[in-house]
Amino acid sequence: MVACILTLIGFAGGCGGTRVLLPESGVVRAGPDVWGRVYQWTGTEWELSQNKVQVPEGWWIGAVE
Repeated sequence: MVACILTLIGFAGGCGGTRVLLPESGVVRAGPDVWGRVYQWTGTEWELSQNKVQVPEGWWIGAVE
């Protein structure tokens, strides 16, 4: 499934992990086990998925301006 992620609330690591705050213009890469609802372009509008999907590790996540 090809999806464009427009928004990512944030990541929180386990004990002793690093908390990441995303600036509006920031870009991050997905780590392991990232799941969430995503927007997909239908050809006329962005539609939010009803189900959660796994974002593959290594995918770039950021704002499209």
